[in-house]
Amino acid sequence: MVSLVVLVPVVLAIGCGSTNATAKAYSVRDVERAFYQAGIPFQKELVRQQNPFIRPEAGSTLATLPLPGGSHKRLRAFLVQQNAATFSMALAYVFDSKKSVDAALGAHRLSKWLGSNFPAIRVQKGNVIILAAPQGNADFARRVRRAIASLG
Repeated sequence: MVSLVVLVPVVLAIGCGSTNATAKAYSVRDVERAFYQAGIPFQKELVRQQNPFIRPEAGSTLATLPLPGGSHKRLRAFLVQQNAATFSMALAYVFDSKKSVDAALGAHRLSKWLGSNFPAIRVQKGNVIILAAPQGNADFARRVRRAIASLG
């Protein structure tokens, strides 16, 4: 009986420690909220189709995104923000886990995920990949960095 009393707290302590070692998984709403609060809300959201009885319009599903083989199966959402006046844009890929992000980045390095004539912001944050092309717009770049930082 005494050994059981000692063993249970040890097992609980080991289990609690392992959850802290994993990266935080952000929900689609977490990412959308961060960008909204930074003043650059997303304008388009592609999410995994849940209803098999609805046929979405062509090009409106996650399966149409050009991602490394099989990565779109692990993608929860693809978020887009564009500014037509400055040609700046921000994209967020929200995967189901950090492991899925690592697999996608194993196929294509993060530096290859967005081409831009200006410096681009490319960040992996847990299960999210954030790409932004500020196109020289310092205020937009500052807002994107603020949104990334608010994810914690």
